[in-house]
Amino acid sequence: MDDKSSNNKRIAKNTILLYFRMIFIMVINLYTSRVILEVLGAEDYGTYNVVGGIVTMLSFITASISGAVSRFINFEIGKSDGDVKRLFRCASTIFYLLAIIAFILAETVGLWFLQTKLNISEGRETAALWVYQFSVLSFIISILSVTYNALIIAREKMNAFAYISIYDGLARLAILYIVAVSGVDHLIVYAALLASVQMSVRLIYTVYCKRCFEEASSKWLWNTSISRPIFSYAGWIVLSQIAIISYTQGINILLNIYFGPIVNASRAIAFQVQTALAQLYANFNTAIRPQIISNYAKGDLDYMRTLVLRSGRISFMLAILVSIPFMTFTEYILELWLANPPEHVVTFVRLTLIAGISNSLSQHTIIAIHATGEIKKFQIIEGLCLLTILPISWLLLKYAHVDSEVVIFIYVLVEVITQFIRVCLVYPKIGIQISSFLKDILRPSLLSLVLFIIPSFLLYKYCFPTSFLELVLEATILVMVGMVIIICVGLDKPERTFILNKIDHIKSMIVFK
Repeated sequence: MDDKSSNNKRIAKNTILLYFRMIFIMVINLYTSRVILEVLGAEDYGTYNVVGGIVTMLSFITASISGAVSRFINFEIGKSDGDVKRLFRCASTIFYLLAIIAFILAETVGLWFLQTKLNISEGRETAALWVYQFSVLSFIISILSVTYNALIIAREKMNAFAYISIYDGLARLAILYIVAVSGVDHLIVYAALLASVQMSVRLIYTVYCKRCFEEASSKWLWNTSISRPIFSYAGWIVLSQIAIISYTQGINILLNIYFGPIVNASRAIAFQVQTALAQLYANFNTAIRPQIISNYAKGDLDYMRTLVLRSGRISFMLAILVSIPFMTFTEYILELWLANPPEHVVTFVRLTLIAGISNSLSQHTIIAIHATGEIKKFQIIEGLCLLTILPISWLLLKYAHVDSEVVIFIYVLVEVITQFIRVCLVYPKIGIQISSFLKDILRPSLLSLVLFIIPSFLLYKYCFPTSFLELVLEATILVMVGMVIIICVGLDKPERTFILNKIDHIKSMIVFK
């Protein structure tokens, strides 16, 4: 019992640290996006996102092995006789090989696609090429750093992410000033400086790991008995990663081909908003992931199932708590943030936030199936479902000549359907009844969502803000109403008691002072 209490406190502490990191990063990103959009212009901003996206398409190789490495490190930590150092050295060797492969693909297939298929504004071809090369450089550095980040998460040292993010945010602010005063091409300068910041951040993570973890050895090691299961495990993850690329960067390329870089700018802003807000539930799941995997490795399946159900419900509550207010005041927030937001961006933002709310329910299922290691069937079915997004979008664009908003709607619809398929695949595998998902997660989640939508609709309809002060006031009221709804309807009795006790404790401290 003491061990579980200690684990719960660690999860809470790490979640809080990650939230502070997320809030800091979100504020920086929102501010920098506005300034960069003004400095670069909508066309160059869209060009940067679609060109950099080509490199991101290659990241499915890294992401596949990265997920495997993280899972295996967590599992080794959970085992009484685990050899984390040996695993780390072997994984690092794998990533050096992958960096070489990724570089070859980027400078051949990726470069060909950039020069022959993308819709780049006339006269910006050279700038786009520089952006691409700087993106490739950043990507290669990120590949070589994956094992270090996985080790930090596995060792639950989330304070490292929080502190290093302060440096990252301040460096990005400095970039704004340099780009604005630079007499050189702003797009090229922005790409170069951003790449330099990303490389320095990766270097800091590497140095931190080498100093704090004895497992972080730079010596290469190739061991077939270790490498084979990692490659086998990662091979199945490739399917879902290809699907993710198809409905993110694939859609981005389709929008570029059919509508041009202005729509890419709108899509980039929408997904940036979704990514920023999604960090709330992502942070919680990052903090709870090591506990789910290590408890499965230890054989404490009852506690593992409790964590799975709890994380699914809390992730959804966090998602609606931040997404619904943003969706309610989207027009005003975007005008305040961007001054002159691109066309289609309001609809794009609302649709992607709906997808984000749905996706908040998928994280706990993905963590749970990775804990078991039996991912073959899950990855095949999930990957095939998500892969349908790109061909459906292409067919509608080519033959039905639909608007760009329809493409984002297809993405949302398939994401919602895939979520329920994930649950049906994973829950029986870990010994949880589907009825538990319906009763413990879906019912309180949907009830909380419906009750939360009512006051948000009334505010949108009758009290839409006309000033920043009104926006802050109404958003604060809406968030407080949402918190009451979540506490009363969304949480179970132990969680509700825990929250209320914490509130009473804070109140008593204030009164005492």
